[in-house]
Amino acid sequence: MSEETSTGETSQSFLEKITPKDLVMFSPQTRKVIAKNDFNYLGVDYDLELPDQEEQNKIRVFGLPYIKISDPVPMGLMAGFGAGAILNIWKRRPLLTSIHVHLLSSIFLAGLAKVGYAKFENYKIERELVVWDYVKKHPQDFPEVFTAPKKFKDLLLPWKPVR
Repeated sequence: MSEETSTGETSQSFLEKITPKDLVMFSPQTRKVIAKNDFNYLGVDYDLELPDQEEQNKIRVFGLPYIKISDPVPMGLMAGFGAGAILNIWKRRPLLTSIHVHLLSSIFLAGLAKVGYAKFENYKIERELVVWDYVKKHPQDFPEVFTAPKKFKDLLLPWKPVR
């Protein structure tokens, strides 16, 4: 099942040399999936120190939940409100007339943004897992993943200042 390399080591033995925390090239969500699928034989639950949704909801300002403007739902709400305003400008009406158009377009674009963002996140995780699968099957091509990084002191030549 595990392929043998030119040095006689299997890809499983290469895999035993690293931990999910060493996989810095992947996103934290992908590292959690890799830890669950590939490192479960270690019997260790890797906590990658990611705040869960409950912790994020506990952050409050004046009793209101913390809202990031760059999240997809607030962006969709603002874009929908702006679309309603642009429609009113197009029809040469005052900006805030026909508030039902503002509400419907805001709700629609917020939902569309949330679904689109979730699909894009899943796509990114799947793409990174495909890359990880390739790296795992061809460890000889990726020594930087399966070997310890060199320390800075090993890269510098010894020198003494001449005075």
